[in-house]
Amino acid sequence: MSLRMIVTGSRGFIGSVFALRAIERGHRVLALDDESRGENDIAERIGSSYLKYDCARGICGALEQVAPGAQVDVVAHFAAATGSLDRPLAELLELNVDMTRHVYQDALTLNAKTFLWPTTSLALGVPDSPYVESKERALAMLKEVDQAARISVPLRFFNVAGAYKGLSEFRKQEVHLIPTLARLHASGEALTINGDDYDTVDGTPSRDFVHVLDVVEYLLDMAEGAAVVPCHDDGAVWLGTGYATTVKQVVALYEQFVGDDVDVKIGPRRAFDCGSLTVAPDQALQFARCRGGLAPAWMSIRDEVKAMRGWRA
Repeated sequence: MSLRMIVTGSRGFIGSVFALRAIERGHRVLALDDESRGENDIAERIGSSYLKYDCARGICGALEQVAPGAQVDVVAHFAAATGSLDRPLAELLELNVDMTRHVYQDALTLNAKTFLWPTTSLALGVPDSPYVESKERALAMLKEVDQAARISVPLRFFNVAGAYKGLSEFRKQEVHLIPTLARLHASGEALTINGDDYDTVDGTPSRDFVHVLDVVEYLLDMAEGAAVVPCHDDGAVWLGTGYATTVKQVVALYEQFVGDDVDVKIGPRRAFDCGSLTVAPDQALQFARCRGGLAPAWMSIRDEVKAMRGWRA
């Protein structure tokens, strides 16, 4: 079964892997990105299936450029404002709420059957941050406007990590742990761990690391109707493993795969830091059953470390 899909944010981490894997699985893809942040060169991989395009006012115009009047089955909307958790709320609302509304409305116009888009697992740990507020406003907005069409599938990604064919967390400004660690280590700088007094096995913050390929394959299974959609009480699909990995454990894994020591120092907690974000175990089990087993955290971290170090497959 070949589906026509539009993927926004296709130079980003999840968007790039999703677009490439969708094509590899036989789907027709239009991959869009305004090239403001993501640095995965997906155009080199998929050629004419890629279009530089700003989705701030929707996606119909992009389709008109390449396939006027074409039927669209799936819109995977990964374009979003991320970065610092204390980024000004007005900027975040413009991209995470207004753009999402426009892309969703165009998905309806194009008769799409599925609208995939991410909110954030950070809502479980730092609900008062501007970034989380913008994402949760988008969730509330889509719950209201999607009551009739029922095409919206909100996703709560936990810490997606790993790499696929050299595609990984390559962004112009990165705040996530593994790429930050790789950058600092390459320059000889120390990694600052913000707090070592959390209620975790070693006191450092922990996260649930799930492999990008597990996530993308599961989303494609869902789009093809081959997977159960296990929604949480909040209406979102939670995508994680149910296991926590601390910052110190990530550093140890990084050292194992790179082969030399990493300089670390302990700093104070920051605004909007939290000790642990982990998917509910029952949700993780359903996710695992659908995918036939999930990659362990060390594999996700290993693959991303290799990509960050320039060892692209």
